[in-house]
Amino acid sequence: MVISIRGTLSLEDCITDVLTETINLEESGRKWGFNGEGEYAHSGMVTCSEWIRNDLEKHKTLDKLMIGDNAPFKDYQLRVVGHSLGAGCSLFVALMLRSKVSEGQEERSDS
Repeated sequence: MVISIRGTLSLEDCITDVLTETINLEESGRKWGFNGEGEYAHSGMVTCSEWIRNDLEKHKTLDKLMIGDNAPFKDYQLRVVGHSLGAGCSLFVALMLRSKVSEGQEERSDS
């Protein structure tokens, strides 16, 4: 399964590109289950990535497609890709999804 994130397209995306302030990833790491200690990133990309991650959770996209016991694609692997702004976001989205997807695979292997 592939999550593909487009690059800069709109004026809003251009604004995200120029938000060059760095933010510490410790809080995001605690929230999404990765080690962000001592790591910093482009604030615009992290904000955009959190929006994508929250949207996937809101709609239960991964639960419906690949995580639940009755998921039609539960044996598929997940790839997160992107171009330009989307490439940076894809890195953070993958980090934010890693623990959720890993837990879903472990639960199925325990059954």
